[in-house]
Amino acid sequence: MRTQCPECSQLNSRNSKYCKKCGASLPEEIPEAEAAIFGDYSKPSRRGLYLAIGGAILVLGGICVLVLLSPLFSLWRMSTAAQDLDADTFSSYIDFQQLRSNLKAELKAEIMANLAKNEELKSNPFSGLAIMAAPQMVDTMVDSYVSPQGIDRAFRLQKENRLQSDERKLIADSVELAKMEKVGWRMGYSSVNVFFFETRMENGRGVRLQYERNWLVFWKLYNVKIRS
Repeated sequence: MRTQCPECSQLNSRNSKYCKKCGASLPEEIPEAEAAIFGDYSKPSRRGLYLAIGGAILVLGGICVLVLLSPLFSLWRMSTAAQDLDADTFSSYIDFQQLRSNLKAELKAEIMANLAKNEELKSNPFSGLAIMAAPQMVDTMVDSYVSPQGIDRAFRLQKENRLQSDERKLIADSVELAKMEKVGWRMGYSSVNVFFFETRMENGRGVRLQYERNWLVFWKLYNVKIRS
């Protein structure tokens, strides 16, 4: 087998190192047996390189899409857990400590603002007691209900179908209100690590759920804002 010169295409003997016509260096020949087993790696395959680059781009693109859409998975899991009355799964997507802290601050601020607007309360000599008692009542209520134990109790009550009549009426009124008013919603990122889902009725009332990235693709509910 002869070796072809890459410069002038002159055929040279098999063991020649230089072209007998132009003197150019000849490529080293890989033994046929070795080439059959391992292939000729002296000539890199562009096709293989392009496939590797394309595969890497697809993998990175898939990871980016997964990270971007990961909050929706948390929302879906919480929704299905609520429908199935699965307290453990539902609670696993809540940062209770931070949620309690944020709810207490928001409810206290809302109550104090409403008390300040109440003209009748301003002239009431016992208004000071109400102002003093309100924060403690908020703390007790939030600590009781916003906890894994509180979620478990609420779900068990629904499973056992032992809701009180006033609670049933409240749920029925809420359903009728939702039917009467058009409910809109929106969602998005407040920052790289904060995602929100918000519902709003025509009268301006609504709820804003805020999720914080707990890991790369795992999110936890840490705040609930009530729009009144």
